[in-house]
Amino acid sequence: MLLDYVLWSLVVFGFTSIITISKVLEPVRNWFFKGYKWVPDEFEEGKGEWELDGSRSKNLIKVYWKIGELLKCSMCTGFWTGMLFSLWWFSPTASIGGNLFFDAILGSTICWILYSLMWAVALKHERS
Repeated sequence: MLLDYVLWSLVVFGFTSIITISKVLEPVRNWFFKGYKWVPDEFEEGKGEWELDGSRSKNLIKVYWKIGELLKCSMCTGFWTGMLFSLWWFSPTASIGGNLFFDAILGSTICWILYSLMWAVALKHERS
């Protein structure tokens, strides 16, 4: 039984990591940010802002930007991944009634914890 929970957690984290940080899906994530261009600040090096480049409609760009941000966020994607795997494969909360929302929260929490540990311990990165 414990192995089922651990396996579910690792599969949710792995699937979320593939979506949010893998090089394989980087072109897909970047596609959602088309329509903006980075304009550097002429007075401060390293500073700037995003501006519309006119290749897509403004409203469509806003929707795509939000989807792109969702696909870069391990907590957000972990929520939906936890819900998906709970519906499709196994519900970790089945022993206490099986609440889909709690499964999604659990997936999000597990992804956030493991993602933070990965950045802090394994990669020694300031992002954590």
